[in-house]
Amino acid sequence: MQLRALLKVLLKENFSLKRLFGFELKGNRGKTILISIAIIYGIGALLLSFGVMFFDLGATLFPLGQIDTLIGFIYVYAIAMTAIMSLLRANVYLFQYRDYHILAPLPLKSTTIMIGKLIVMLLVMYVPTIFITLPIAFSYFYHVGVQLLPLVYYTIGLLFIPLLPISLVSFVSLLIVRVSARMRHKNIITILLSLALMLAYIIFSITSVSDPETNPLLGQVGAISDLAAFYWPLAWFVKSVGESSIVSLLLLAGSHTIVFALFIIAVSHLAIKTNQLAQVTTVFHKGGAYKVVSQGTFKTLVIKEFRKFIQTPMYALNSGIGLVFLLIFSLLSLFYKTGIAQMLPMLGEAGLPASLLLMIFVGFCVAMTYTPAISLSLEGKNIWVIKSLPLEALTIVGAKIVFNLLLVIPTAVLGLLMLGFSLEMNYLTLLAMLGWAVSFGVLTSLFGAMLNLLFPKIHFSNEIEVIKQSVASLFAVFGGFLIIAINAVPLAFLAPILGEPLAIMVVMIVCVLLGLLIYLFIKQNAAKYLRRI
Repeated sequence: MQLRALLKVLLKENFSLKRLFGFELKGNRGKTILISIAIIYGIGALLLSFGVMFFDLGATLFPLGQIDTLIGFIYVYAIAMTAIMSLLRANVYLFQYRDYHILAPLPLKSTTIMIGKLIVMLLVMYVPTIFITLPIAFSYFYHVGVQLLPLVYYTIGLLFIPLLPISLVSFVSLLIVRVSARMRHKNIITILLSLALMLAYIIFSITSVSDPETNPLLGQVGAISDLAAFYWPLAWFVKSVGESSIVSLLLLAGSHTIVFALFIIAVSHLAIKTNQLAQVTTVFHKGGAYKVVSQGTFKTLVIKEFRKFIQTPMYALNSGIGLVFLLIFSLLSLFYKTGIAQMLPMLGEAGLPASLLLMIFVGFCVAMTYTPAISLSLEGKNIWVIKSLPLEALTIVGAKIVFNLLLVIPTAVLGLLMLGFSLEMNYLTLLAMLGWAVSFGVLTSLFGAMLNLLFPKIHFSNEIEVIKQSVASLFAVFGGFLIIAINAVPLAFLAPILGEPLAIMVVMIVCVLLGLLIYLFIKQNAAKYLRRI
C-alpha cells in the first residue's frame, strides 16, 4: 500500500504533460506544436539514421547465417544506453534527490523509497532504450520474418535487460558520491570519474569501427560474438529470441532480477544516509584572514557561471560531453591516421570536400554544448537575485554566452588543429576552418541564449528537468543540428566551384550574419523577456 501510494505521487510528478513540456498546454498552443514537432523530428531522425545502418547490416549478415548477431546488438546497445543514462541520473534520482526533506519524515521504509525511485528511473530509461534498439529489431524481424513467440520473448527480454546496468552503474555512482562526499573538490572528482566510465565506452565504439568502405558496424560484429561466448546473459537473450528458448528467457530474467533485488536490499539504507549527508555542508578551514578580491562585474558573472558548471555534475556531464568527445577523438586521430584517412577517398568519389567531414563532426560536438540555453533557467527561484542587481539584461545574458564561448572555442580550435594535422589538410583550408569554428561557436551560443529567453523554465524539482527536458534544451540540440545542415549543405555545393578555403569563408560569413541577427534580437528584447521570468 505504501509503495502504491508513493508510486502514484512520483508518477504524477514525473510524467505529467506539464512536466514533459515545461508549461501548461492550455493557452500555449504555439509552444506545444513547436515542441511536438521537435520531438517527432528527433525520433524520426534517430530511427532513420540507425535504421539505414542496421538494415544494411542485416542484409549483409543474413546470407552468412549470422543474423542472430543483431539480437546481440540489441542487448549490448540496451545495456550501453541504460548504463550511460544511469550514470547521468542515478545521483539525482537515488542519492541526492531534492524531495528528501519531504519523504524523510514520512513513515516509509528505505526499501519502499528505493523501489519507488528505481521504478520511475526505469520508466524514464525504457523510452530511449526502446527507440535506440527498435531499428535493430526491425532489421532482424524483417530478414527472418515476424513470428509471435520470438517477438514476445524479445519484448519481455528488453524489459529485464536494463535491470542489470541500472543496478551496477547506480552502485558505482553511489561509491563515487560516498568517496567524494567529504572531499574539498567532490564535484570535480564526481565529474572526472563519471567521464572516465563514459569515455571507456566511446573509445571502444571508435576503435571497433571497421573499414568505412563497408558498413562501419561490421567492426563490432566480432566483438559482440566474442562477448556472447563468455558473457552468459547476452547468449541467453540471443538464444531466447533466435531459438524461442523459454529456458534461456527465464535464465535471463532471473539473473537480472536477482542482481536488481540484491542492489535494492544492499543500497536502500545506505542511500538514505547518502541523502542525509548531502544535506550537510562541509566547511574546510583555511588559515589566514578571509579575503575578498574586487573584480569587474562581467568577470564576476562569468566566474559564477563556471562555478555553477562545476558544482552541478549533471550540468557539466550533459552539456560538456560533446567537447570531451571532440578532444578524445582528436587525440585518437593522431594515432589512427590510417583509419581516418580512409574516409577521404569516399568523400572525393562522392564529389564532397574533406572539410565537410570536419564541419559536421566539430559542429555536432559544439552544438551539444548548449549552456546558454539552460543556464538562465538553472537560476531557478533565485533568479530574483540577479534581476535585483543594477545590471543590464544584456550583461546578464552576455556573461552566459561568453562562458559558453570559453568552453567551445578553445576546444574546437585545438581539436581542429589535431584533426587537420591527422588529415594533412591544406593550411589555407585549415585556417578557414578555424575561422568557421569561431563563428559557428558564437552563432550556437547566441542561439541558445535566445531560446532560454523565449522558453525559460525556472520551476523544477531537479536540474535534470532543465538540462534534458526543457523546451530550450530540446530546441538548442535539434536546432544546432539544423544549423550544421545550413553550414554543411552550402559547403558541399560551393567547394567544387570556389575551392574549399573560399567556400568555407562563405559559410563563415553566413554564420556571422545569422549570429548578428540573433544578437540584435537579444539586445532589443533581453530586458523585456527577463522581466517576464
